Amino acid sequence: MRARLKRPPWKGSLRSLVDPVATCLTIANSLVAIHSQPSIYYEPFMYGATPVIGWHRLGCLIMLKVHAFICKWLKNWIVSVSAGIWSIVEKQKAYAIRTKTESSKIGVGDKIIFYVKGTRQFCGAFRIGSKWHEPNKTWPHCMVDEVDLIEVRVGTASLRSVVGYLRFVKKRGLVGLHLYGGLANYGRAITDYDYDVIISHMQQTGRLTEI
Repeated sequence: MRARLKRPPWKGSLRSLVDPVATCLTIANSLVAIHSQPSIYYEPFMYGATPVIGWHRLGCLIMLKVHAFICKWLKNWIVSVSAGIWSIVEKQKAYAIRTKTESSKIGVGDKIIFYVKGTRQFCGAFRIGSKWHEPNKTWPHCMVDEVDLIEVRVGTASLRSVVGYLRFVKKRGLVGLHLYGGLANYGRAITDYDYDVIISHMQQTGRLTEI
């Protein structure tokens, strides 16, 4: 039996097809889903897995290009947390902060790698799946903002195994300073290269949920 293709998340009602504003808003609200698994939405049409007319294939190609352009503006972050906070993040798929510093920098679509203090390990990667809002989960401290997360990959990558490849670590002897505080790397984003290095080591022990 032929596999049923998943309907693109931006495909909505007839009104959304004729109303440019509604269409743009629908597409914007679906960027996270599109970025998570673009192959499910577009590649079957692009590479002949199903017969489609030319304009539909062209539309898929345009969406892929738009998606790639928008992704250039998304950022990658490392957040250092305690073991207690990490257990809540992993189970509840949410993250909360004590001050507004992080929420002013991290936005929807950005990716976060969690470094668990005291273990010297990176333990998971998530994508920001919502805007910051009032905390509605139980946290060990008083939090001011909370955000929903979309799991990318969960697994352990030891600091020792990746530190030699990380470009944001200028001196290995001072690696602890780069991972100090909540928003690590002195509050700066990391490159796609550093993100991919950590993720590739997580793949050896964690379960893959995003391609």
